[in-house]
Amino acid sequence: RSLILLYLSVFVNSQNFCSPDSLSASLCEILMFSCSSNTTDGEVARQYCPITCDLCIELDAPSLESIQTPRNNNTMYYRLGGTFPCEVLKGPSPYEGFQFWANFTGASVGELRVGDGFVVVESVFKTACETTFGEDWNPEALCALWIQIVETMIRQDRIQAFYFISVCPRVEAQILEMLNVAGVLVFSIAKLNYDGALNNIWTIERPYDSFIEIVKEAKQNGMDKVGIAYADQPIFVRNAEHARDQFHLLIDTMSLDYFEVYSPISSNTDINNWNVTETRTWPQVDGVLHEMQARGVQMAYFFSWVERDWILKRIKELEIDFKAVSFFKSPVQAMATTLGDSAEYVLFSAMYTPSFQTDCAIFGSNQNYAQGFLQQYGHLPSEYETYGALLGILIQHGMQKHGSFYLGRMTDALETLLVDSIWGPLKFSVDHVNIGREPLFLQIQQEQVKIVKPASLSDAALELPVPTWECRRTVLGDLDPDTCGDLEYSVWRDCVEAYPSVKKRYNQEACANREALERNAS
Repeated sequence: RSLILLYLSVFVNSQNFCSPDSLSASLCEILMFSCSSNTTDGEVARQYCPITCDLCIELDAPSLESIQTPRNNNTMYYRLGGTFPCEVLKGPSPYEGFQFWANFTGASVGELRVGDGFVVVESVFKTACETTFGEDWNPEALCALWIQIVETMIRQDRIQAFYFISVCPRVEAQILEMLNVAGVLVFSIAKLNYDGALNNIWTIERPYDSFIEIVKEAKQNGMDKVGIAYADQPIFVRNAEHARDQFHLLIDTMSLDYFEVYSPISSNTDINNWNVTETRTWPQVDGVLHEMQARGVQMAYFFSWVERDWILKRIKELEIDFKAVSFFKSPVQAMATTLGDSAEYVLFSAMYTPSFQTDCAIFGSNQNYAQGFLQQYGHLPSEYETYGALLGILIQHGMQKHGSFYLGRMTDALETLLVDSIWGPLKFSVDHVNIGREPLFLQIQQEQVKIVKPASLSDAALELPVPTWECRRTVLGDLDPDTCGDLEYSVWRDCVEAYPSVKKRYNQEACANREALERNAS
């Protein structure tokens, strides 16, 4: 863009800024492709293309900034696009969170006030699924489908923002370049490994910081053998590889013994028949767990969604005594209650949980948001659903600061943003990573999801290491809390010595009283 603006200042009277004499043909081709190929109507093209294309289409065209600034109570439209891999379909969707924000603010009916007018914010969310191809599925076809979907969003849907979840890592750079040329804001869950200098990418979370802290905590509790298992799907591979990179930073200083293994589910899993999938997946889950056990893993870290419940059930049934079990991303409260002791003590890295106490500018507080979401959808919002609401919040603050959704104005607004939200404080670093607050680490304790890290936000103490299954089966089972027989007392004392949480939480009165009597007698 700076190159084009330079020519504008020198060749003010030129009518053809895209001539080879004034600009490289290849760059001109890219710019014109993103504009003129979208539509034959130059006026419509100017509304949805970067300002650089205004200069190529028509010298006296109105600036894109003026076109994208609501005036005289007129209503304008702003579209958020997003593509999701198939595994997202099984779990909570960001769409519900985005729609809840839109309904709450009035953005879905044209009542979001921006400058001297209004903006209707719409969503265009689509899935790129392996099952689209049936037996003809192959990775190349999926990559091509993703490119086609994004091209359609840019050309026909004319999106101005994009929620990025990887479908095919091989073409990520191409997708990002397409969005950049089209002047589309990109919001990503995790930091993207892109070599180019793109100013339109915004990273809205950084859960690895809390992950590193929990590994340090585990090390202090005698756990120095860590294993990572991950599903062979892009979103998990990326996050697992990032965690692996973080591990390598810790291995030398903490003497960690680390290994990784691909986990349970094939990339062409039949998501339409989960009973069949479950039967087919159990042996693969068992293989991963047995390999971890054979390697002496003490802290097991899993990157997966749909297999999460199965993994926890099998850990219990096989009685594998990991000292810590952790999953990437936050749980839903329903999982804590339905899985019972299979999920007890499990850890999650996260940026959001409904119990998080914070005030915010749009919803008033996270509690208001969570309760309103519960009333509309019948369940509390998960982290994935809250991503959608957060995107709406970022778009709203970006628009309303300067009364415009022109990309330059939106960028300036986000770069200087400092506001409380349902996510906590939002603030972006110079490389567009949200640094507003520390990520959370959650633990299921007595069927409740508790915040255990960071200490400044916690509502419970971290409980590590996890008691063995023998300890849990004997002491934490359905025993009479008012009695403490000899065998129970013996196991209870051994468990208390190794796992302090046992004394605090189970059979405390009867066995603790017996311990006190013996101590007094001695």
